[in-house]
Amino acid sequence: MVKSWTVMMRCPIHFCLPKCKVVLLAVAITFLGYTLFENGKRSNQLIMYLSTKESSKELFLLVVTLGAGVLLFGTALFLVEAMSLSETSQLVFNNIPPAMWWAVITLTTVG
Repeated sequence: MVKSWTVMMRCPIHFCLPKCKVVLLAVAITFLGYTLFENGKRSNQLIMYLSTKESSKELFLLVVTLGAGVLLFGTALFLVEAMSLSETSQLVFNNIPPAMWWAVITLTTVG
């Protein structure tokens, strides 16, 4: 007859242990699950950290590509505007950094 709370079974993790208790295994899994996934801010921070760490190469490529586009299109906008300037009109972008800011806003705007 099987006792409640102490169901004995063969331990699949270690064959050197002949028997392990299901209750202790369930408590360990519940505690592990609580600490990793249900612990509020810490679990969210851990997930965010691990996700960022795993995709660091892709994020670096995104930043480099976006930076190159901003530099290229900001400079091109400033030069095109400066070349097409007539004597009566004023420059919208007085130098390259405001034109680069325009490029950042234009490239990152969604929808």
